[in-house]
Amino acid sequence: MAASIPIGKTAAREERADLSAWLAVAAGSLGALLATLDVSIVNSALPTIQGEIGATGTEGTWIATSFLVAEIIIIPLSAWLERLLGLRTLLFVAVTLFTGFSILCGVADDLTTMIIGRAGQGITAGALIPTAMTIVATRLPPHQQPIGMALFGVTVILGPVLGPLIGAG
Repeated sequence: MAASIPIGKTAAREERADLSAWLAVAAGSLGALLATLDVSIVNSALPTIQGEIGATGTEGTWIATSFLVAEIIIIPLSAWLERLLGLRTLLFVAVTLFTGFSILCGVADDLTTMIIGRAGQGITAGALIPTAMTIVATRLPPHQQPIGMALFGVTVILGPVLGPLIGAG
């Protein structure tokens, strides 16, 4: 017969994540926030962006669509890229390129440059969301993973909420 463990004592014996694990979860969640925030900022600012680069309404839809198509393509490839490059390298490359493509979008003065920048943002943002979930699953012990997933969930929900506030302002 197995020895019984008093209720309430199991949590004290279970391994707890250290500060570096929680910092990794926070950084991954921040990356996912940037990915979701970027979509909603651009969608709310699309009329202004179209006016600045001289794009018609039909042409302007490519600004949003290029990001989403690129993101949808890369999300299922993220696990393969993580195995190929390693989690840290993939995150470093994704964040660095996301920043570079964001700068390209900021200086774009024509539709082609904007679409290239948005597609690049989509590819790199698409890698940020699943890797954030991977960080939660690999860096936190099983009993703390729900807290990490809740943090991830809150940041992913905040992006679409904050985006229109930032993009319309």
